[in-house]
Amino acid sequence: MATTTSTAEAILEAVGGAGNITHLTHCATRLRFELNDASVIDKDAVEAIDGVMGAVPQSGDRYQIIIGGAVQGVYNDIMNLPQMAGGGSAPSGGQSDADVKAAVRAKARGKNALIDAFFEYLSDSFRPLLPVLLGASLILAALAVMGIMLVTGAYELSAAGALRVLGGQGSDLDRFIVLGQRLPRAIAAALVGAMLALSGAIFQSLSRNPLGSPDIVGFTTGASTGGLVVILLSAASSTLQIATGTILGGFATAAVVVLVALRRGVGGEALVLAGIALSEMLSATNDYLISRATIQDAEVAKAWQYGSFNAITWTQVRPLILAAVVLLPLVVWLTRPAGILELGDDAATGLGLSTARVRGAMLGYGVVLAAVCVAVSGPIGFLALAAPQLARRVSRTAGITMAASAAMGALVLTGADLLAQRLLSPFQIPVGLLSAACGGLYLIWLLVIPSERMGGRESPA
Repeated sequence: MATTTSTAEAILEAVGGAGNITHLTHCATRLRFELNDASVIDKDAVEAIDGVMGAVPQSGDRYQIIIGGAVQGVYNDIMNLPQMAGGGSAPSGGQSDADVKAAVRAKARGKNALIDAFFEYLSDSFRPLLPVLLGASLILAALAVMGIMLVTGAYELSAAGALRVLGGQGSDLDRFIVLGQRLPRAIAAALVGAMLALSGAIFQSLSRNPLGSPDIVGFTTGASTGGLVVILLSAASSTLQIATGTILGGFATAAVVVLVALRRGVGGEALVLAGIALSEMLSATNDYLISRATIQDAEVAKAWQYGSFNAITWTQVRPLILAAVVLLPLVVWLTRPAGILELGDDAATGLGLSTARVRGAMLGYGVVLAAVCVAVSGPIGFLALAAPQLARRVSRTAGITMAASAAMGALVLTGADLLAQRLLSPFQIPVGLLSAACGGLYLIWLLVIPSERMGGRESPA
């Protein structure tokens, strides 16, 4: 982890040096710059600096850099740099941040000064609500996709007909199609997508690495091993038995990964690399278990291992709904400590956070979420990897947003399952195969897009 002094030097260079700074102050989490020329700043380069959570251009030549709880230390380090002695200046006369902003707003910018000030105030007021608005928009979009799933297929049904069925009316055939087949599948896709994406967001926040998802670090594969053991050894395995096997397999895998990564700290590259290594070994174990099973058992296990909602019924969906009702609200308790933990161990400890306890809670929570999803649908790859990053890019926030990630996961998986049903209709593709195929395209996008935005420079992992 970089020192605050090196962070301060990198920030000063990124904003064009001390000579480009007219005023510099800070609030609870952000450095606030007034510059001579804000156009020289490369936003992606600023956000790549270790210790920087995000960059927010403002109107005129003002700029904000989000640091988090360590902002006071970074501000002091910048002001103590030798370049600042004769370059930029702090707010004169002990002005507060509010005084500086008021003075900046008072500067005339043509006839539109009052309009600029009004829109800046509006922007600052609504910025904290953006993740909430984004999450609500994604949920509405997911509900719209679920509605399409109810009315389309080999048996066409009008929207009015589907609403009549949901209202307790409609013919027996309509009720069988909507309530017995399509509705449980749509609910399962939305809940599994939300829970997998939330699990991915937790592991990416925990490891501070965009590759830190349960399928990459091996927890999903370990859960699959536990589920396969139950399926192959039990004559008639129930959803509860499979769920028990997946949870035990996920926790056993997590324990081994943590023990392997412990020498270099439970986070970052150590966690990812240890998980990838164990995932490969568990994949070989899964293939061996299937090869030793009878043909009938192997077919059942392989179909489950692809990840699919093709045979989903209320028998699997009811326990899933119960698990979602219990597990999803817990994210409210983890969001704040997870955000503090992303600032780094030193800053988190300084703010009174027990980093070991929070990491343990996040790890256990993420494993249970992933294991429950695997028990219901089988392993669905890459969703937990992609959804949190897509949510972060859409919301343009510095860190991982838990609620938006869950909503994005619900939207992505319902959309993928709808495509899996209709792409080769009447044959239905397992959604796990489709998500795996799309996952390769996502990894290429993750590698190519940031480097293009940064002018060909390599994007940090």
